Amino acid sequence: MENKEPSNQTLLESINERFNMVFEELQKNQVRFGAIYEHLTSLLQGQQELKDGREADRELLDEIGDTVKTKSKAVDADAMTLVRHDRRITNIEKIFR
Repeated sequence: MENKEPSNQTLLESINERFNMVFEELQKNQVRFGAIYEHLTSLLQGQQELKDGREADRELLDEIGDTVKTKSKAVDADAMTLVRHDRRITNIEKIFR
């Protein structure tokens, strides 16, 4: 039995088949990576929107806090005024009894 070497044509066809298989796999990977990239881009966009919303909420809460502080000072001042008026009225009532 004689051991025959494959012909150049057979070798080239075999190499070409392998290259085609690798090329097809690379194309499949490109599609997969494209989908992954789109998903990651969407996630990053969503994350940025959350950060922007959180910043807007923080600004709104700061504004509400300032308003509440101002209103509470006004209420405290009004309460003190009522206490003082009550004392005055009580003193006046004592005089007229």
